Amino acid sequence: ARSDMVSFADSLVAPLSLINALIAAVGERRQEETRRVFDRLEEIWAEYDVYAKAEESDGV
Repeated sequence: ARSDMVSFADSLVAPLSLINALIAAVGERRQEETRRVFDRLEEIWAEYDVYAKAEESDGV
C-alpha cells in the first residue's frame, strides 16, 4: 500500500512484520505473564461490553 510519506520505502510491510515478530518473540518468552495480561483484558472487555459475543452478532 502506498502512502504520502516522504520516505525511501513505499511500503510499511517490512517494518510492521519486524514489529510483529518482536511482539511474538516477547510473548513466547513471557508466556505466563502474557496469558495473565490477556486474561485480565478479556475480563475488562467483557465487563464493559467492548466486543460483541459471537452469538450476539447474528452470524456476521
